[in-house]
Amino acid sequence: MVLHRDLSIRRCAFLAHTVLYVPNRPNRYTERKIQQFSGVSDRAPKRQYRRKAMKQLIAILTCLGCLAGAVYSDDEPTDLFGRFLHVKGKVEMVKKGEVERVPVKRGDLIRFGDKVWTGENSQATIITSGKKIINLVGNSELDTTADQPEGKMAPSLHMKGLFEESSSEDTLVAVAGIRVEVEYILSPRNSAVKSETPVIRLAALPPDHSYRIQITGGGLPSPYKGTIKTNVLDLSKVQLRKPLKRDQTYFIQVEVVDAQGRLRGKERDIFMHIISEEDCERISAIEKEIAQFQKEDPENPSYPLILALEYEDLSLYSDALDIYEELHAKFPDDPFIERQLAHIYNQTKRITDLKKLTVEEEEEK
Repeated sequence: MVLHRDLSIRRCAFLAHTVLYVPNRPNRYTERKIQQFSGVSDRAPKRQYRRKAMKQLIAILTCLGCLAGAVYSDDEPTDLFGRFLHVKGKVEMVKKGEVERVPVKRGDLIRFGDKVWTGENSQATIITSGKKIINLVGNSELDTTADQPEGKMAPSLHMKGLFEESSSEDTLVAVAGIRVEVEYILSPRNSAVKSETPVIRLAALPPDHSYRIQITGGGLPSPYKGTIKTNVLDLSKVQLRKPLKRDQTYFIQVEVVDAQGRLRGKERDIFMHIISEEDCERISAIEKEIAQFQKEDPENPSYPLILALEYEDLSLYSDALDIYEELHAKFPDDPFIERQLAHIYNQTKRITDLKKLTVEEEEEK
C-alpha cells in the first residue's frame, strides 16, 4: 500500500470525523446509518448501537494514526542540517565522505559533514533543522560540521513540511487519461481556510448567467443558500442563515443557470474546513514572523516558500496555491516549485491546471 506523503494524524482524524461523524442525538437517517455501520438491529437500544459504533470509530482513528506515524515522525534524522530554499548563481556542495563538488538546486537537503561553496555574485538560503535561516552571499564557504553560521531564528515554524524527503522526489501526476469536468469552484477547493467568513472564488460566468450556491454542513439549516451574478462570494458581506464555526467542515455546491433559469452546469461535494482557533493563532504567528524577514530582504523568495510549506502542513492549500503560482511565474524552470504546485493541484482536484502543468513539462523535455 502506498501512503501519500501529505497524510498526517491531523488529516486522518479530520477525514474520519468528516466521514464517520456520530452525533450525540442522531436523527432517523443517522440512526439507520449507525445501525448499518455497527450491525445492530432496529430493535436494539440506542445506547447499544451508539456505543458499538463509537468503539469501531475509535479503532479506525487509531489505525489511521498509526498509518500517519509511518509517514511523519517528530524525530528528524540526526544528521540532517537543513534544506536549500533559494539558490542563485554558482552554488556547489561536497557531501560527507566524498571529494567531488556537485551543483546545488532548490529543495536539496544538506546534512552534517557536507560543505557548501558559493561563487561570485551567487547566493544561497538554507533553513536548518534548528529553525535558523542562513543566507550565504557570494564567495562564501560553509562547513556544517565546524561552522556556526549566523542566521535568523524562526521559532514559530512547525517545520514538518520543510524536511519531507519525498517532496523533492515527487513527480508530476500522470493525468493524461483523466476526464476533466468543468471546475467552477476555484477557491477554497478541498482546502482548509483561516477565516470563518471566507471568500469563495468561482470561474468566470458567461454573459447573462448566474450561480446558484449552497453551503451545507453542521446540520440544518444550511449556512448559506442564494444566487449571485458574479464569480466572487464574500461570506462576510452576505446574510448567513447561521454562522460558520471553527474546526468544522462545510461543503460547497454550485449550479450555473442561464437567463431563462435553465441549468447549464454544476459542481458539488467540494469541501472547506475552517481551522481551529489554536491553528489559526499558530499560522498567524508564522505569518508575522515571515513578514518581518521579508521586509528586511524583499527579494529573497525563500520566505514566501517557507510560508507556503507551512500552509500545506495545515492543509491551507488555497493559501499555498497563491504563493506557488506566483513563484512558478517567476521561476518557471524550477523543478522543486513545479512539483509543489502539481501537488497542490492534485490535492485540490484542480485537474485542468494539473493537466496544463503536465503538458508544459513534457514540452520542455
